[in-house]
Amino acid sequence: MYSTGNIVPKDDTEAFRLTKLAAEGGYVCGYQLLAEMYEGGKGTDADKEQAKYWAGKCQTTESDQVDGSIKKVKRLFGRKD
Repeated sequence: MYSTGNIVPKDDTEAFRLTKLAAEGGYVCGYQLLAEMYEGGKGTDADKEQAKYWAGKCQTTESDQVDGSIKKVKRLFGRKD
């Protein structure tokens, strides 16, 4: 919601905070999304090391679960990539 401005005003900082909280809590699809946010500096300062860390967590998690979760979240946020 916060990353797209649907329902609530767009707020990249809040989107980052909530994504990080979810990823730190073990929410699998949050790993890759957080890596992307760190890589692009969306809602936070760009941090390549953190981007690599979270992308790595994604790689060490069962790939089918990650792929399905990422697709679901991207669909919810209206992303087609």
